Amino acid sequence: MKYLSILILLLAFIIPSKAQISSYDIATFQEPNRKQKQGGLTFDGRFRNENSNNFSGRVTNSFNTNLGWFDNRFTDIDNIESSMNTGLNFTINGGKEKNENSSYLNTTIFAYNSSEKRWFNESLKFFGMGVDFSGRLNNNRSRFNGVSDVTAVNNSLGLRIPISIGKGQPQNTSDAWHAITILEFLNAQGLLSKAAFSDEEIIGFANELSLIRNVRNTDFRLERISEIEQLINYITENNMVNDLDYRLFAHVHDAWIFENFEPRESGKRFSLGIAPTLNINQSINSTDFNSIVIPVGADLFVGYDVYKPLSLDWQLDFESEFAIGPRQTIYGGDLEIVGNDPYLRTSLGASVGIGHFFSRRTFWELDLRPQIVNLNYSSQLSPFNTNTTVFNTWLTGQYVYYFSPQLSMNVFGSVNLNTQSNELGENPLFNGNEIRVSTNYRFY
Repeated sequence: MKYLSILILLLAFIIPSKAQISSYDIATFQEPNRKQKQGGLTFDGRFRNENSNNFSGRVTNSFNTNLGWFDNRFTDIDNIESSMNTGLNFTINGGKEKNENSSYLNTTIFAYNSSEKRWFNESLKFFGMGVDFSGRLNNNRSRFNGVSDVTAVNNSLGLRIPISIGKGQPQNTSDAWHAITILEFLNAQGLLSKAAFSDEEIIGFANELSLIRNVRNTDFRLERISEIEQLINYITENNMVNDLDYRLFAHVHDAWIFENFEPRESGKRFSLGIAPTLNINQSINSTDFNSIVIPVGADLFVGYDVYKPLSLDWQLDFESEFAIGPRQTIYGGDLEIVGNDPYLRTSLGASVGIGHFFSRRTFWELDLRPQIVNLNYSSQLSPFNTNTTVFNTWLTGQYVYYFSPQLSMNVFGSVNLNTQSNELGENPLFNGNEIRVSTNYRFY
């Protein structure tokens, strides 16, 4: 007990204390009509270590560099919610397998677009439709024992069209969080007109921040000026600050620009639907052997998500989905496979994440994502049936620091454990560890 008391005292000195500006619970915030977009460039480098404790006992060390572009858009207007995420990435990846004296070098171009739209009624029941599309062009060059080269071109297309019904609309609470943190910052500078604010004042201020974020101008400098003008006008007209203090403009500007772009939500969502899926995979190696594999099917899925701000600084998110559906694999090109009867795929996955907004510039989170997938495959042309179960779990952590509203740094680490078993009694183990450091620059 003595050591616990000492630890609590140390944390009290390490973690900066905050004034009690408001007792408002941001989890109750209901966002107004909102339209927002973000886009920019990302660059990262990563190192990965993989250990496969199966028959080969393979150990691989690899590096990866990635340059990408992204565009994310979200609107919530008049009971219609829509989102679209688009991106393009160019990746160079290389590595060595220690025990086999081999190396490889990959270059990949990857493009994706994910969009979803939901129509709500007054009781928050919804009908939703979405489209997830991705395409990949990959060139791989491998060298064995330092002499022989093998090249392969691997291309793929993926399409998923989820159609769902459900209930619940989690609300974005980032503006309520930012409203309170801005006031806390101004209070530390002695600029506020009073020591505490009512729930109504916090809600009104948060709604105003939502409107300010929608200011758009092709000249970013003029856009920033318009944002600060609108912000200062609001807090002075509502007597929230000492408007005669000459330091006001500089500190309001600083409080506004060093916002955290990590989204926060509050609420629950239950969804039920069906999702047709199609994947096309083509591989052509150095001997001109052309293989085409096309899994096609449909999933019946049930999802349940919970997003909960535990406090002003802590966030807990839980997402889960159960899916079951038939699959049929079609083979083409030079590939001849006899056992391609329809089979059943079942999956259960979840994600539990906890995040901490340490300051307006700094955010960190831990995320645990277990997943179980079962493939029940049978064929009259095969002497046995195969029932394979794969268990995958990821433990990930990330630290985000914002140098400016445009430029941020992300340090990401993950541990991945994969085991599988089937009726043949095999039980291989795969373990992968990864560290990634990336930078993001947002144009808007």
